Amino acid sequence: MSQAFGQPAGGDCRPSAARSVKLARALIFPLWLGLAAGCGGGDSATDGVTEIFVSFTNGPTTLCGTLSLPPDTGSNPAVLLPGVVLIHGSGPQDRDESVPSAMILQSDFDDLDGVLDGKITFSPELRVFKELATYLANRGYVVLRYDKRTWLTLHGSPCGPPPTTGPFTVSMSDFHNDGVAAVDWLKARSETDPDAIFAMGHSQGASLALLQGTVPGRLKGVVSMAGTASPIDSILLDQYRRLLAYLESLPSTPEIDKAIEETRGRLTQAEDGFRRLRAGEFPITELLLGAGKIFWTSWLEMTDATSATVRGLEAPALFVSGSLDFNVLPSELDLLGQWADSADTVLAMESLTHVFNRLSTASYGQEVDERFLQTLGDWLDARR
Repeated sequence: MSQAFGQPAGGDCRPSAARSVKLARALIFPLWLGLAAGCGGGDSATDGVTEIFVSFTNGPTTLCGTLSLPPDTGSNPAVLLPGVVLIHGSGPQDRDESVPSAMILQSDFDDLDGVLDGKITFSPELRVFKELATYLANRGYVVLRYDKRTWLTLHGSPCGPPPTTGPFTVSMSDFHNDGVAAVDWLKARSETDPDAIFAMGHSQGASLALLQGTVPGRLKGVVSMAGTASPIDSILLDQYRRLLAYLESLPSTPEIDKAIEETRGRLTQAEDGFRRLRAGEFPITELLLGAGKIFWTSWLEMTDATSATVRGLEAPALFVSGSLDFNVLPSELDLLGQWADSADTVLAMESLTHVFNRLSTASYGQEVDERFLQTLGDWLDARR
Protein backbone atom coordinates (compact mmCIF):
# COMPACT_ATOMS: atom_id res chain seq x y z
CA MET A 1 0.00 0.00 0.00
CA SER A 2 1.62 3.20 -1.08
CA GLN A 3 1.82 5.72 1.70
CA ALA A 4 2.14 9.49 1.69
CA PHE A 5 4.19 11.55 4.09
CA GLY A 6 6.11 14.76 3.71
CA GLN A 7 9.85 14.23 4.14
CA PRO A 8 11.72 16.65 1.85
CA ALA A 9 14.48 15.12 -0.21
CA GLY A 10 18.02 15.72 0.94
CA GLY A 11 17.23 16.63 4.56
CA ASP A 12 18.06 14.96 7.85
CA CYS A 13 17.28 11.26 7.46
CA ARG A 14 16.50 10.66 11.11
CA PRO A 15 12.83 10.65 12.16
CA SER A 16 11.98 13.77 14.15
CA ALA A 17 9.08 13.96 16.58
CA ALA A 18 7.14 16.17 14.18
CA ARG A 19 7.58 13.73 11.31
CA SER A 20 6.70 10.83 13.60
CA VAL A 21 3.42 12.54 14.46
CA LYS A 22 2.69 13.20 10.80
CA LEU A 23 3.45 9.57 10.05
CA ALA A 24 1.12 8.41 12.80
CA ARG A 25 -1.73 10.44 11.38
CA ALA A 26 -1.28 9.00 7.89
CA LEU A 27 -0.07 5.44 8.31
CA ILE A 28 -2.61 3.88 6.01
CA PHE A 29 -2.77 5.69 2.71
CA PRO A 30 -6.23 7.33 2.81
CA LEU A 31 -8.59 5.29 0.71
CA TRP A 32 -10.63 8.30 -0.30
CA LEU A 33 -8.83 11.52 0.68
CA GLY A 34 -6.54 12.50 -2.17
CA LEU A 35 -2.88 13.21 -1.44
CA ALA A 36 -1.36 12.48 -4.84
CA ALA A 37 0.02 15.34 -6.91
CA GLY A 38 -1.71 16.38 -10.10
CA CYS A 39 -0.44 15.30 -13.48
CA GLY A 40 -0.21 17.09 -16.77
CA GLY A 41 -2.62 16.33 -19.56
CA GLY A 42 -0.73 17.17 -22.73
CA ASP A 43 1.47 15.15 -25.07
CA SER A 44 5.19 15.43 -24.38
CA ALA A 45 8.60 13.84 -24.87
CA THR A 46 10.80 12.48 -22.08
CA ASP A 47 14.30 11.10 -22.68
CA GLY A 48 13.46 10.33 -26.30
CA VAL A 49 10.15 8.69 -25.33
CA THR A 50 6.96 10.14 -26.81
CA GLU A 51 4.11 10.50 -24.31
CA ILE A 52 0.57 10.74 -25.66
CA PHE A 53 -2.49 11.75 -23.64
CA VAL A 54 -5.11 9.02 -24.11
CA SER A 55 -8.43 7.83 -22.71
CA PHE A 56 -10.31 4.54 -22.64
CA THR A 57 -13.55 3.30 -21.17
CA ASN A 58 -14.76 0.70 -18.72
CA GLY A 59 -18.50 0.63 -19.26
CA PRO A 60 -19.81 4.16 -18.61
CA THR A 61 -16.55 5.28 -16.96
CA THR A 62 -13.91 7.13 -18.96
CA LEU A 63 -10.35 6.85 -17.63
CA CYS A 64 -7.51 9.18 -18.59
CA GLY A 65 -3.96 8.05 -19.14
CA THR A 66 -0.59 8.46 -20.80
CA LEU A 67 0.81 6.16 -23.45
CA SER A 68 4.62 6.05 -23.56
CA LEU A 69 6.03 5.11 -26.96
CA PRO A 70 9.60 3.97 -27.61
CA PRO A 71 11.85 6.14 -29.77
CA ASP A 72 11.25 5.57 -33.51
CA THR A 73 7.87 3.93 -32.89
CA GLY A 74 6.13 3.54 -36.25
CA SER A 75 9.28 3.71 -38.34
CA ASN A 76 8.57 0.11 -39.34
CA PRO A 77 4.80 -0.51 -39.13
CA ALA A 78 5.35 -4.23 -39.70
CA VAL A 79 7.08 -4.52 -36.32
CA LEU A 80 4.64 -4.84 -33.44
CA LEU A 81 5.90 -3.94 -29.97
CA PRO A 82 5.30 -5.56 -26.59
CA GLY A 83 3.19 -3.60 -24.13
CA VAL A 84 2.93 -3.06 -20.38
CA VAL A 85 -0.04 -1.82 -18.32
CA LEU A 86 0.77 -0.32 -14.91
CA ILE A 87 -1.80 -0.87 -12.13
CA HIS A 88 -1.76 1.36 -9.03
CA GLY A 89 -1.38 0.75 -5.34
CA SER A 90 -4.06 1.75 -2.82
CA GLY A 91 -5.40 5.25 -2.46
CA PRO A 92 -6.55 7.71 -5.12
CA GLN A 93 -3.41 7.54 -7.24
CA ASP A 94 -2.69 9.62 -10.31
CA ARG A 95 -1.27 8.03 -13.45
CA ASP A 96 2.33 8.70 -12.38
CA GLU A 97 1.74 7.05 -8.99
CA SER A 98 3.12 10.21 -7.40
CA VAL A 99 4.16 9.22 -3.90
CA PRO A 100 5.21 12.12 -1.63
CA SER A 101 7.25 9.67 0.42
CA ALA A 102 7.18 6.18 1.90
CA MET A 103 7.81 4.59 5.25
CA ILE A 104 10.91 2.44 5.46
CA LEU A 105 11.63 -0.38 7.86
CA GLN A 106 15.17 0.08 9.15
CA SER A 107 15.88 -3.15 10.97
CA ASP A 108 18.88 -3.77 8.72
CA PHE A 109 20.39 -0.46 9.78
CA ASP A 110 19.97 -0.58 13.54
CA ASP A 111 23.65 -1.28 14.11
CA LEU A 112 24.81 1.66 11.98
CA ASP A 113 25.51 4.95 13.66
CA GLY A 114 24.65 8.42 12.43
CA VAL A 115 22.42 8.86 9.45
CA LEU A 116 19.95 6.03 9.70
CA ASP A 117 19.42 5.25 13.36
CA GLY A 118 15.85 4.49 14.41
CA LYS A 119 13.19 2.08 13.18
CA ILE A 120 11.36 4.17 10.60
CA THR A 121 12.50 6.81 8.18
CA PHE A 122 11.15 8.54 5.10
CA SER A 123 11.94 8.46 1.41
CA PRO A 124 11.72 11.43 -0.99
CA GLU A 125 8.94 12.17 -3.43
CA LEU A 126 8.88 9.81 -6.38
CA ARG A 127 6.77 9.36 -9.48
CA VAL A 128 7.07 5.63 -9.60
CA PHE A 129 4.98 4.86 -12.68
CA LYS A 130 6.35 7.73 -14.75
CA GLU A 131 9.88 6.45 -14.12
CA LEU A 132 8.88 2.88 -14.94
CA ALA A 133 7.13 3.97 -18.14
CA THR A 134 10.06 6.04 -19.36
CA TYR A 135 12.59 3.30 -18.66
CA LEU A 136 10.53 0.51 -20.25
CA ALA A 137 9.64 2.60 -23.31
CA ASN A 138 13.35 3.17 -23.88
CA ARG A 139 13.74 -0.62 -23.82
CA GLY A 140 11.14 -1.00 -26.55
CA TYR A 141 7.83 -1.37 -24.67
CA VAL A 142 4.62 0.58 -25.22
CA VAL A 143 3.51 1.48 -21.70
CA LEU A 144 0.06 2.59 -20.52
CA ARG A 145 -0.45 4.27 -17.16
CA TYR A 146 -3.72 5.87 -16.14
CA ASP A 147 -5.39 7.88 -13.39
CA LYS A 148 -7.21 5.75 -10.86
CA ARG A 149 -10.96 6.30 -10.90
CA THR A 150 -10.95 7.58 -7.31
CA TRP A 151 -8.35 10.21 -8.25
CA LEU A 152 -10.54 11.42 -11.12
CA THR A 153 -13.57 11.59 -8.83
CA LEU A 154 -11.68 13.73 -6.32
CA HIS A 155 -9.73 15.98 -8.66
CA GLY A 156 -11.84 16.13 -11.80
CA SER A 157 -11.30 14.50 -15.14
CA PRO A 158 -9.54 16.07 -18.15
CA CYS A 159 -10.97 13.47 -20.54
CA GLY A 160 -14.68 13.22 -19.74
CA PRO A 161 -17.18 13.23 -16.89
CA PRO A 162 -15.49 12.11 -13.65
CA PRO A 163 -16.47 8.68 -12.34
CA THR A 164 -19.40 8.76 -9.95
CA THR A 165 -17.83 6.13 -7.68
CA GLY A 166 -18.00 7.08 -4.01
CA PRO A 167 -16.62 5.66 -0.75
CA PHE A 168 -19.84 3.73 -0.08
CA THR A 169 -20.03 2.17 -3.54
CA VAL A 170 -16.47 1.64 -4.79
CA SER A 171 -15.25 -1.95 -4.89
CA MET A 172 -12.17 -3.89 -5.92
CA SER A 173 -14.18 -5.09 -8.91
CA ASP A 174 -14.16 -1.49 -10.18
CA PHE A 175 -10.36 -1.37 -10.03
CA HIS A 176 -10.02 -4.86 -11.49
CA ASN A 177 -12.31 -4.09 -14.41
CA ASP A 178 -10.48 -0.82 -15.04
CA GLY A 179 -7.26 -2.81 -15.35
CA VAL A 180 -8.93 -5.31 -17.67
CA ALA A 181 -10.17 -2.46 -19.85
CA ALA A 182 -6.66 -0.97 -19.91
CA VAL A 183 -5.14 -4.26 -21.11
CA ASP A 184 -7.85 -4.68 -23.74
CA TRP A 185 -7.29 -1.12 -24.98
CA LEU A 186 -3.52 -1.62 -25.23
CA LYS A 187 -3.97 -4.92 -27.06
CA ALA A 188 -6.02 -3.10 -29.71
CA ARG A 189 -3.41 -0.42 -30.42
CA SER A 190 -1.81 -0.54 -33.85
CA GLU A 191 1.69 -0.32 -32.33
CA THR A 192 1.38 -3.32 -30.03
CA ASP A 193 1.54 -7.08 -30.34
CA PRO A 194 -1.67 -8.28 -28.65
CA ASP A 195 0.05 -11.53 -27.72
CA ALA A 196 2.89 -9.74 -25.90
CA ILE A 197 1.14 -7.70 -23.22
CA PHE A 198 2.27 -7.66 -19.59
CA ALA A 199 0.39 -6.41 -16.50
CA MET A 200 2.48 -4.88 -13.73
CA GLY A 201 0.86 -4.04 -10.40
CA HIS A 202 2.25 -2.26 -7.36
CA SER A 203 1.08 -3.20 -3.84
CA GLN A 204 -2.74 -3.39 -4.08
CA GLY A 205 -2.32 -3.35 -7.85
CA ALA A 206 -0.18 -6.49 -7.66
CA SER A 207 -3.24 -8.48 -6.58
CA LEU A 208 -5.21 -7.05 -9.49
CA ALA A 209 -2.48 -7.87 -12.02
CA LEU A 210 -2.27 -11.44 -10.71
CA LEU A 211 -6.03 -11.87 -11.19
CA GLN A 212 -5.66 -11.06 -14.88
CA GLY A 213 -2.83 -13.56 -15.06
CA THR A 214 -5.21 -16.41 -14.21
CA VAL A 215 -7.00 -16.06 -17.57
CA PRO A 216 -5.46 -18.43 -20.16
CA GLY A 217 -3.72 -16.64 -23.01
CA ARG A 218 -4.52 -13.15 -21.77
CA LEU A 219 -1.06 -11.97 -20.71
CA LYS A 220 2.52 -12.70 -21.65
CA GLY A 221 3.52 -12.22 -18.02
CA VAL A 222 2.65 -10.58 -14.71
CA VAL A 223 4.80 -8.49 -12.37
CA SER A 224 3.92 -8.21 -8.67
CA MET A 225 5.75 -5.25 -7.10
CA ALA A 226 5.54 -5.33 -3.28
CA GLY A 227 2.47 -7.54 -3.44
CA THR A 228 0.79 -9.04 -0.39
CA ALA A 229 0.11 -12.66 0.44
CA SER A 230 -1.82 -12.25 3.70
CA PRO A 231 -5.42 -11.02 4.00
CA ILE A 232 -5.64 -7.24 3.89
CA ASP A 233 -7.02 -6.92 7.43
CA SER A 234 -3.94 -8.70 8.74
CA ILE A 235 -1.67 -6.41 6.70
CA LEU A 236 -3.27 -3.16 7.82
CA LEU A 237 -3.59 -4.10 11.49
CA ASP A 238 0.05 -5.15 11.53
CA GLN A 239 1.03 -1.76 10.10
CA TYR A 240 -0.83 0.03 12.88
CA ARG A 241 0.66 -2.17 15.58
CA ARG A 242 4.22 -1.69 14.35
CA LEU A 243 3.73 2.06 14.11
CA LEU A 244 2.27 2.17 17.62
CA ALA A 245 5.25 0.23 18.98
CA TYR A 246 7.59 2.68 17.27
CA LEU A 247 5.82 5.74 18.67
CA GLU A 248 5.80 4.25 22.16
CA SER A 249 9.59 3.84 21.92
CA LEU A 250 10.08 7.61 21.47
CA PRO A 251 10.63 10.06 24.36
CA SER A 252 7.36 11.41 25.65
CA THR A 253 6.29 14.84 24.38
CA PRO A 254 2.82 16.35 24.00
CA GLU A 255 2.96 15.70 20.24
CA ILE A 256 4.13 12.12 20.60
CA ASP A 257 1.60 11.39 23.34
CA LYS A 258 -1.19 12.74 21.13
CA ALA A 259 0.03 10.65 18.20
CA ILE A 260 0.09 7.54 20.38
CA GLU A 261 -3.47 8.20 21.52
CA GLU A 262 -4.64 8.75 17.94
CA THR A 263 -2.90 5.62 16.68
CA ARG A 264 -4.33 3.50 19.48
CA GLY A 265 -7.77 4.84 18.62
CA ARG A 266 -7.36 4.02 14.95
CA LEU A 267 -6.05 0.56 15.76
CA THR A 268 -9.03 -0.10 18.02
CA GLN A 269 -11.40 1.18 15.34
CA ALA A 270 -9.75 -0.98 12.69
CA GLU A 271 -9.74 -4.10 14.88
CA ASP A 272 -13.43 -3.65 15.66
CA GLY A 273 -14.32 -2.80 12.08
CA PHE A 274 -12.57 -5.81 10.57
CA ARG A 275 -14.04 -8.10 13.23
CA ARG A 276 -17.54 -6.91 12.32
CA LEU A 277 -16.80 -7.19 8.59
CA ARG A 278 -15.66 -10.78 9.06
CA ALA A 279 -18.76 -11.55 11.14
CA GLY A 280 -21.14 -9.94 8.64
CA GLU A 281 -22.13 -7.29 11.19
CA PHE A 282 -20.74 -4.17 9.49
CA PRO A 283 -23.54 -1.85 8.29
CA ILE A 284 -23.69 -0.56 4.72
CA THR A 285 -24.01 3.01 6.06
CA GLU A 286 -20.69 3.07 7.95
CA LEU A 287 -17.16 3.88 6.79
CA LEU A 288 -13.96 2.24 8.00
CA LEU A 289 -10.70 4.07 7.26
CA GLY A 290 -12.45 6.10 4.58
CA ALA A 291 -14.25 3.32 2.71
CA GLY A 292 -17.47 1.38 3.08
CA LYS A 293 -18.59 -2.21 3.44
CA ILE A 294 -18.66 -2.96 -0.30
CA PHE A 295 -15.02 -1.96 -0.71
CA TRP A 296 -13.70 -3.79 2.33
CA THR A 297 -15.70 -6.94 1.69
CA SER A 298 -14.40 -7.12 -1.88
CA TRP A 299 -10.78 -6.50 -0.81
CA LEU A 300 -11.01 -9.12 1.93
CA GLU A 301 -12.42 -11.66 -0.53
CA MET A 302 -9.68 -10.93 -3.04
CA THR A 303 -6.82 -11.21 -0.56
CA ASP A 304 -8.28 -14.25 1.19
CA ALA A 305 -7.91 -16.00 -2.18
CA THR A 306 -4.31 -14.94 -2.94
CA SER A 307 -2.95 -18.47 -2.55
CA ALA A 308 -5.45 -19.83 -5.08
CA THR A 309 -4.79 -16.91 -7.42
CA VAL A 310 -1.02 -17.46 -7.44
CA ARG A 311 -1.41 -21.23 -7.87
CA GLY A 312 -3.86 -20.62 -10.71
CA LEU A 313 -1.63 -18.34 -12.78
CA GLU A 314 -1.62 -19.07 -16.52
CA ALA A 315 1.25 -16.67 -17.24
CA PRO A 316 4.75 -16.49 -15.74
CA ALA A 317 5.09 -14.05 -12.87
CA LEU A 318 7.83 -11.96 -11.30
CA PHE A 319 7.31 -11.42 -7.57
CA VAL A 320 9.66 -8.70 -6.35
CA SER A 321 9.90 -6.77 -3.08
CA GLY A 322 12.40 -4.63 -1.21
CA SER A 323 14.09 -5.63 2.03
CA LEU A 324 13.37 -2.19 3.57
CA ASP A 325 9.63 -2.17 2.88
CA PHE A 326 7.71 -1.10 6.00
CA ASN A 327 4.31 -1.29 4.35
CA VAL A 328 4.55 -4.87 3.05
CA LEU A 329 7.13 -6.84 4.99
CA PRO A 330 9.58 -9.20 3.26
CA SER A 331 7.80 -12.14 4.90
CA GLU A 332 4.93 -11.56 2.46
CA LEU A 333 7.27 -12.35 -0.43
CA ASP A 334 8.29 -15.56 1.30
CA LEU A 335 4.65 -16.68 1.35
CA LEU A 336 4.11 -15.79 -2.29
CA GLY A 337 7.23 -17.79 -3.13
CA GLN A 338 5.77 -20.86 -1.44
CA TRP A 339 2.78 -20.73 -3.81
CA ALA A 340 4.70 -19.86 -6.99
CA ASP A 341 5.75 -22.55 -9.45
CA SER A 342 8.87 -23.14 -11.51
CA ALA A 343 7.77 -20.70 -14.23
CA ASP A 344 7.75 -17.84 -11.73
CA THR A 345 10.60 -15.72 -10.38
CA VAL A 346 10.71 -14.63 -6.72
CA LEU A 347 13.18 -11.88 -5.96
CA ALA A 348 13.98 -9.96 -2.76
CA MET A 349 16.05 -6.87 -3.49
CA GLU A 350 18.30 -5.54 -0.75
CA SER A 351 17.97 -1.97 0.51
CA LEU A 352 14.86 -1.09 -1.52
CA THR A 353 11.73 0.46 -0.04
CA HIS A 354 8.05 0.02 -0.80
CA VAL A 355 8.40 2.42 -3.73
CA PHE A 356 11.59 0.74 -5.01
CA ASN A 357 14.10 3.47 -4.33
CA ARG A 358 17.36 2.58 -2.62
CA LEU A 359 18.22 3.44 0.95
CA SER A 360 21.89 3.55 1.91
CA THR A 361 23.84 4.79 4.90
CA ALA A 362 24.68 7.90 2.91
CA SER A 363 21.44 8.98 1.28
CA TYR A 364 17.99 8.20 -0.01
CA GLY A 365 17.58 7.19 -3.61
CA GLN A 366 16.03 10.12 -5.42
CA GLU A 367 14.48 7.88 -8.07
CA VAL A 368 13.42 4.31 -8.68
CA ASP A 369 16.49 2.13 -8.29
CA GLU A 370 18.46 1.47 -11.49
CA ARG A 371 19.28 -2.08 -10.43
CA PHE A 372 15.59 -2.86 -10.03
CA LEU A 373 14.77 -1.31 -13.41
CA GLN A 374 17.50 -3.37 -15.09
CA THR A 375 16.29 -6.57 -13.43
CA LEU A 376 12.72 -5.82 -14.45
CA GLY A 377 13.65 -5.07 -18.03
CA ASP A 378 15.76 -8.22 -18.32
CA TRP A 379 12.89 -10.37 -16.98
CA LEU A 380 10.44 -8.86 -19.46
CA ASP A 381 12.86 -9.16 -22.37
CA ALA A 382 13.30 -12.87 -21.70
CA ARG A 383 9.54 -13.39 -22.09
CA ARG A 384 8.43 -10.85 -24.72
